[in-house]
Amino acid sequence: MTATSTAPARAQARVDAQTPTRQRRPRWLLWVGILIIALSALLGSFLFRAGQSTKSVILVNAPLIAGQPITANQLGTTTIPATGALQGIPADQLNAMVGRYATLALPAGSLLTPAAVTDALTPAPGQSVVGIGLKATQAPVAGLAAGKKVRVVVTYGAGGAAGTVSGIKPGDSWAGVIVAIGAVNNVGVSTIDVQVAASDAPAVAAAAGSGNIALVLDSSAD
Repeated sequence: MTATSTAPARAQARVDAQTPTRQRRPRWLLWVGILIIALSALLGSFLFRAGQSTKSVILVNAPLIAGQPITANQLGTTTIPATGALQGIPADQLNAMVGRYATLALPAGSLLTPAAVTDALTPAPGQSVVGIGLKATQAPVAGLAAGKKVRVVVTYGAGGAAGTVSGIKPGDSWAGVIVAIGAVNNVGVSTIDVQVAASDAPAVAAAAGSGNIALVLDSSAD
């Protein structure tokens, strides 16, 4: 009986020896895992809120006419992404914009930008403002805005003929600063108000009247 009873015991011992012993992981590893999960959730929430953040800016509710004072009913507010290419004047400055002058013709739905408003359109002492009607081919496509330095340059007429204004020849030019930019009319012409020296104003006006004129955008650093 003794031999019979010890055989199962030996077999069980061999099975126990072959069975791998499960080792318990340190408790600190569990806490580290929980901490990583919590930090990941917080980071994800922060990035989501950052991507959804917005800012309130001034919106043009009714068309603005270049050179005309801005009224309260022409402005409103809207929200845009806090980051990105869209820029505008903060909504808390809305009341300060009322009574200022539009330097650009802006349609309803546009964002109001600092370049589109000015405190006054009155020429500085010794300066005059000349309205110049220009087609798209007579001025740069981009970069024109109130406050930009430009040169008014006399050009050749159709077929290469020189301008017909007495005393003014192609290549003559006068320095100026853009005051306001009007909307394009039904024949594709936009009137741009340019401030020039009062002594140059008659010649600039005469050249502008001939139609043989172009606007050159200069560096603001000059």
